[in-house]
Amino acid sequence: MHDLRPAARELTRLVDGVRDDQLGDPTPCTQYTLGDLLQHVRGLAEAFTLAGRKEQPAGGSQPPPQGDASLLPEDWRGEIAQWLERLVEAWADPTAWEGNAWIAGFEAPASAVGVTAANELAVHGWDMARASGQPIALDDAALAPAREFVAMMSGPGSEDSRGDAFGPALPVPAGASALDEVVAGNGRDPSWAADGVPRGDWLDQGPSDAREVADWYDEWAQSYDGDLASWSYRAPTVVAEAVVARCPGAGSVLDVGCGTGLVGRALRERGFEGRILGLDISQASLEIAQQSGAYDSLEHADLQQRLAVEDDSVDAVVCVGVMTYLPEVEAVWREFARVARPGGVVVATQREDLWQPRECQAVVDRLQDEGVWTPLEITGPAPYLPEGYGGTPEVGCYYLTAVVS
Repeated sequence: MHDLRPAARELTRLVDGVRDDQLGDPTPCTQYTLGDLLQHVRGLAEAFTLAGRKEQPAGGSQPPPQGDASLLPEDWRGEIAQWLERLVEAWADPTAWEGNAWIAGFEAPASAVGVTAANELAVHGWDMARASGQPIALDDAALAPAREFVAMMSGPGSEDSRGDAFGPALPVPAGASALDEVVAGNGRDPSWAADGVPRGDWLDQGPSDAREVADWYDEWAQSYDGDLASWSYRAPTVVAEAVVARCPGAGSVLDVGCGTGLVGRALRERGFEGRILGLDISQASLEIAQQSGAYDSLEHADLQQRLAVEDDSVDAVVCVGVMTYLPEVEAVWREFARVARPGGVVVATQREDLWQPRECQAVVDRLQDEGVWTPLEITGPAPYLPEGYGGTPEVGCYYLTAVVS
């Protein structure tokens, strides 16, 4: 028996967040618009509710019809929410998981039907999040029954049982998130994006529009740590070690572009006991960073604007994997030097392919000549993402460490 409530409530939240003007937008279900997908979710919620109650609709259980946005009721948000709540209530009864149940015209073990329902909730939640540009939050416990379904449908001899409803399972890299495993196990590409741009290509482009960056990272937040681990991302560890070595007496660190908190966690793992303050443009990433317990303060911020941090107020400033999205290098680095105390350090990364085009060495030299800082070390090109962006060529970077005057 599994608890379907977390996945159902997350799907309900996502349904409620879909705007009326998005109903014609594409989804990872290639045959469905977002409106079609919503109507499909309405139908499957009713079908799995009846299955959990050991009931059959009038005329008997039938294969589900294709989703059709034209059949959406006027109050589709409310009606879908009601059926999802009924689904949860039906499968909260232990007897729902016993014996057999009817679904889609077939009689099957009720336990298998239950994990199928859980899979539908998780995968269509992901579909809806990706199509509508919303973040999705499903932890490992919420995904456990969906993973059970994927395992059931991926074993030897399962090809026929997948039928037309599921594409061939796709491979995922080692260290991939549980959600990506479920998505790929259902034949979907975890890097799917509504605008058709794969995640690796988008990252390589390095856009600087603040809203676009926030939207992408909000959507990516839940699987970000797993993806970066699978790409052998080294920068947070390298930068944390530089701070501990270069500024051993530091009492405070400002993490600019802290994301989900990889640098904060790396600092704590290396014994740093001072205050860690984080700024990021992605609210969903900040929420995950908060859960890590590594940060004393976390604030939402547009990093292309003046930082809401007092002059000379922190012992170290770190900025890891963020300069790609901040094209005004000199303005940003001057801002780092402004908030760091005299004698404090700035440690930042910059992608190898952007170091020369953005004249980073010239900026370093100019700030030195003006007495803003003294560079201690510039390392590069150095390993950054040895696996690229999940299939793209290897990505290198420069590591800059400077002491503020």
